[in-house]
Formats: sequence, structure tokens, C-alpha cells
Amino acid sequence: MQLRTAVLAAAFTATLACGNDAPGGPSLEGTSFLDATLDGQAWVPDTVAGIMYGTSPDSGYLAIIAGRFEGARQETLIICIPFQQRGDVALGHFTKAGNGVYQVIPDTAVLARPFLTYTSRDEYLGYLTLARLSLGDSVATGRFSFQAATSPDTTAHRAVTGSFRVRYRFQQIYTLDAVP
Repeated sequence: MQLRTAVLAAAFTATLACGNDAPGGPSLEGTSFLDATLDGQAWVPDTVAGIMYGTSPDSGYLAIIAGRFEGARQETLIICIPFQQRGDVALGHFTKAGNGVYQVIPDTAVLARPFLTYTSRDEYLGYLTLARLSLGDSVATGRFSFQAATSPDTTAHRAVTGSFRVRYRFQQIYTLDAVP
């Protein structure tokens, strides 16, 4: 799990023409943003990026990645959904197609310290509504809501909601054939 999150976060640092597909999202015009609340409190990221990754520009996954930094503390919000699925996408366990992650790295100078990772879960399904998508401009908009829990589920859950407009980049991934 942390490897997948780390790969998405690394892709973030390296850095969808359809009209209104579903109600309730921001317009396609403007800069990238993510407005979120965490447990009912505003969560304002310092950076927002979108990465569509897959074997071709027509299929794969869209990852919306937002980061917030307070000194050596880093918080990351990652939402991943199947690309180009429009409308509501369930956000569940991280092994499923749609999922959400909220991660806290208490001290980036001491990476040996454990990360605190909250993920969407099948027991508390959330959703992301992909409202608008412009393939020609590589822009997606929508809203999301999910409850995230640690694994094992031993701490208080985190309620994550928000909306976004993200201009994404395509990153091709390659697969290797199985060796006999």
C-alpha cells in the first residue's frame, strides 16, 4: 500500500471533449484546484496535480494528488479512479479501481518514522463524481466524499469531502509479459 502511494506521490513531483456529463462539479474553465474538508475543517493544499496513467491515453487511471506542507510535516490526499468512467465511481479498498488515501508524514527529515495512512474502505464506501471531462484539454472536474480508516482499523476515521478541477498529464506505463 505504501509503495503504491509512494509511486503516485513520486509521479506527482515529476509531473479528460465532453460537456456536462454529471451534475455538481466545477466548470472546465480555470486553473487546477482542490477544495477539501477533513473532518469538517477546511483542508487547503499547497499543490494539486493530475496524472492519467495507463498503457494508452484512452484507458487507465486518473490520480488526483494534493499536498500540504507545514514545516517538515507533509499531508497528502490521493484519489484514484478508472479513466474515463464518468458519473459516480465508488471509492473503496485500495485494491479496487476507485480509492482514496489521506496520508500524514510527521517529519519528512526522518523518513524512518511510520507514516499515518488512512484509506477508503469497502465497509464505508465513498464516491467520486466525475462531472465534466474535456479530453482535448486534459481537464477533469468533480466532487468526492469518503470515510478513511487505518489498517488495521484502530484509530478514529477521517471524513474527507471536496471538489476539484484538475488539468492532468498522461504518463504511459508498460507491462512485462510473464516469464515461463
